Amino acid sequence: MSENNEPTQDHSRLIRQIADALGIPVVQLLNADALPFPGELLDLIRTYTEINDRQGRQRVLTVARREAERIRLSDD
Repeated sequence: MSENNEPTQDHSRLIRQIADALGIPVVQLLNADALPFPGELLDLIRTYTEINDRQGRQRVLTVARREAERIRLSDD
């Protein structure tokens, strides 16, 4: 964020991308109380950003994608 606590253009773009990926309006993303599973979502993002190595991040994504696919297939 900039010195006056306004998001920079890069931060704004990232926030829009995250909201789009979650399928929610940006305003909902900015209001953590309005998020589905706010604690888990924020914890996941914080934990993921702590992984410094690319392969580690890829392993986490692989596990998450497999779990999401398992859920999708069980719903069909």
